[in-house]
Amino acid sequence: MEPRINAGYDDRRRAIDLLQRLAIDGRLTLDELAIRTDAAFSAVTRADLAALTADLPGEPTRQPAWPRTSEGPGSAADAARTGKRRRRA
Repeated sequence: MEPRINAGYDDRRRAIDLLQRLAIDGRLTLDELAIRTDAAFSAVTRADLAALTADLPGEPTRQPAWPRTSEGPGSAADAARTGKRRRRA
């Protein structure tokens, strides 16, 4: 990544997504997340975006409560695990 290149929408979105995941992981408070998210929207270069996460790990360490598949609450797999009947839509 060349830092002097102007940041595009996708660059900003990736930075914000990472910040949100790190906040969920407990690495940022909600106030810090708000400040860094505002700064990401205002970032001009990729270096500006990189500075927002320079003091944080690259990826969150916590795993989601359940896989992001059809196995979440209310799914057939969840019903099998919990013994609860699945609700029909």
